[in-house]
Amino acid sequence: MKNMHQRGAALIEFALVTPLLIMVLIGLIEVGRLAYFSIEVANAAHAGAQYGAISYKNAGGSGMGVAAQKDGQNGVAHLQTTADYVCACWNPSTAAETPSTPTQAACGVPCSSGGHTVTYAQVSVTGTMHALFNYTALGLPAQWAVTRVATMRVEQAP
Repeated sequence: MKNMHQRGAALIEFALVTPLLIMVLIGLIEVGRLAYFSIEVANAAHAGAQYGAISYKNAGGSGMGVAAQKDGQNGVAHLQTTADYVCACWNPSTAAETPSTPTQAACGVPCSSGGHTVTYAQVSVTGTMHALFNYTALGLPAQWAVTRVATMRVEQAP
């Protein structure tokens, strides 16, 4: 008789623990999906910046955006891209760029003190990942926006 009660207790324990294990499993799957999505968005941004760095004369902002969109077709739908060239002045005497974060305003402006302009292709990509289930009751959003920015130096700018 004791053995039968133990079986019943094990069944009740299993019934109580199973929902918790399923929630942990679903949470791990969602975290994995979010990590994969983040990598895909970053790869799309990198592809756009790489296209702009290699095809400086032909790319333009729209060309870099198209390259990012085409790279993001592997599981990332509805990407919003922003792409343009940004510049900074390299000063050989201080071995530093001014401004330290390249901007569009620095493009086309002559550099002072013997420096030269350094041009970068910069692409920002934003994608939205939708959760498998509705977690709003748990205080979690139903979708996550992931933004990645890639900046790559243009080898030779005019």
